[in-house]
Amino acid sequence: MCGSGVSSSPPSNLPLARELQEHILDKILGLETCQRFVAKFKKVPLEAVIEVVERNSPQFLQALSLLLTSVQPNADHYFMAALMAKGYLHTIMTTNFDTLLEKALSRQNLSFKVFSREEEFGDLDLTDLLSASVIKIHGTADDLISIRSTLRLVAMPLRSEARRRVLSLFFEGLQKDVLILGYGTTDEFDINPVLRSLKTTARIYQIHHSSENTFETQNLDDPFAGLRGVKVTCNTQQLLGALSSRLLGETHPIANDISTWRSIIDDWAIRLDVGVRQFVASDLMELIGQLGEAREYLEDCLRSWSQVDEKRMRALLNLGNLEENMAMFPEAEVHFKECFSIAAKLGNDSMKAMSLQHLGQLAYQRRDLPSAMILTRQSQELFQKALDAAFAGVSASLHQIGMIYTDMGLSVKAEWRLRESLKISRDLGDIEGEARSLAQLGLLYKAQRKSPEAITSFKDARSLFFRLGREDMVTRMDSELKQIEERHGSPSSNSHEQVTELSARDLPIEKHYCHVSPRELDNPPRIQYIFQNGIRLRNKSGRELHIEYTEAISESITFFNGQTFTNRKPNRKEAFGHSLPPNGLLELEWDETHETDRTKAKPAFVRYRVLVRLKEKSDPIELVLNIKSRTKILSTRVTETCAHHWTHKQCVDSSVRASGFEPLSCVLTTTQTWKRPQLPRISSVCG
Repeated sequence: MCGSGVSSSPPSNLPLARELQEHILDKILGLETCQRFVAKFKKVPLEAVIEVVERNSPQFLQALSLLLTSVQPNADHYFMAALMAKGYLHTIMTTNFDTLLEKALSRQNLSFKVFSREEEFGDLDLTDLLSASVIKIHGTADDLISIRSTLRLVAMPLRSEARRRVLSLFFEGLQKDVLILGYGTTDEFDINPVLRSLKTTARIYQIHHSSENTFETQNLDDPFAGLRGVKVTCNTQQLLGALSSRLLGETHPIANDISTWRSIIDDWAIRLDVGVRQFVASDLMELIGQLGEAREYLEDCLRSWSQVDEKRMRALLNLGNLEENMAMFPEAEVHFKECFSIAAKLGNDSMKAMSLQHLGQLAYQRRDLPSAMILTRQSQELFQKALDAAFAGVSASLHQIGMIYTDMGLSVKAEWRLRESLKISRDLGDIEGEARSLAQLGLLYKAQRKSPEAITSFKDARSLFFRLGREDMVTRMDSELKQIEERHGSPSSNSHEQVTELSARDLPIEKHYCHVSPRELDNPPRIQYIFQNGIRLRNKSGRELHIEYTEAISESITFFNGQTFTNRKPNRKEAFGHSLPPNGLLELEWDETHETDRTKAKPAFVRYRVLVRLKEKSDPIELVLNIKSRTKILSTRVTETCAHHWTHKQCVDSSVRASGFEPLSCVLTTTQTWKRPQLPRISSVCG
């Protein structure tokens, strides 16, 4: 197994990972800034830095590929190639992107296989490793797709199961001694966690380079602690020279050459636009958690791009996102609105959708749920226009709508939106989105006291967060699971608790309605709305319930223009004092009026909390309702004929897409008396 150290000797002269990272940071941030945050950047993998740079400057990856493919192998590469040709080793694993090993092996006229892609790692087995093979665990420079795959995994960061499997096969499956050259064991994001869990009887020889003429051995340390083998500190060139002489009967030549890799990076940096440099610098500062400095770089970037709307729009979105993370909500709102305005002018639906989504999040933060719902739905509709290109945005919008419905107490709608978000995330391979949806579903089921479903969701979310390296979320999922376990106790006591415990699921809502009659008053001019409300509950507890009283609490009215009134009438409490048999119905009705001179928009929905006090329960059962209002107007005869052709991709409505129907055409003709002021919305038609 080898790392960047084997490619650093002449004539290859490639940089060590830390050298390359420091030079890139110096070109973007400047020497002074790099020195200020050197300790924090040391904790960041080189691949994460490259991912940030490449995301904003695609030319960088081309420069890096040129750097890694244009150099020649050194004596270390030829030594390994000769060992493989003589049969001393079968398999070489490397974390390097360069193609120097392949060049050295080709000059030995040796038939060998190279594995560098995720899909290849998934299909690898022991027979592949027993023949001459090179495993490029982080990808290869002559295949930019494999490098981008690694960069994406590190940026998330995602613990790849395919890579975990290959590492296990290499160290445990082969059960052969492993010589480790030029590798500093710094890959915490994917390799080290696997190395720490190894169970192998093979011996590990870890060579640690020293420029001095020394040879010291000691026990293996992290991440190989506890395994058989030794860690050797020595001059690597002298060691390989001795091995080459003894095993191959050859000398190990040392060449001299001038390093050119810095000039290639310098040429790329010179051509970099000032605004792009500031934008990349902001992303790098955010990577190490320096949000204040990241914000300053973005403000400089906005000044550099003041006349370029498309670039300015990207900077505004990032700046608003940073300010949202810093709890600077008013400033974030200003920048998201400006971003939306530019996107609207340019006709960029994707950026409009992202701006609206963030504005919806801000409304949710200040608990303005109606506005949050309207903004998030608008963002979802815009994302859907882009179809496949923006399905990740659709998923995020659905997740946010699910959270809003959860807070509104509409658990059925919340679950449906969250499950839709979960399905899209799985289809896209979005591990983080899948984990977030599962965690939110777990919280929803926990609130409903659906313990088995909550436990399953939390465990699945925990597994995904572990793969992502999100230790904070893993800890939170463990905490949620522990709370459920403590609430239910041991399995024996759990069965007893399920019999005696009562919750809203024991009195599910079977039907509810809200009829609104508007009446215009002249003196003073205002509108009076008369609400006739009703709810029907069914006893699903399986036993007789003794109801003491019910109480309907009016919380808010939301109108179609987004206006919300929360100063409602007093609570309506009614004593019952009778029993409700199993499967029996409990019907409640109440009326109220609301006057306003501030709007003539019709009520969209009203929010109530209905409390049912039972003798069998110390606290009342609480049901939270958001009831869509139906405004009574004069009946209108409506005839509408509409034709619409759906293609498979256009069927973004969940019920159509989930059904898997092929493209179809339909003509819908309706002739019916409607009691609503608008035509009905057709959500889906299948035939």
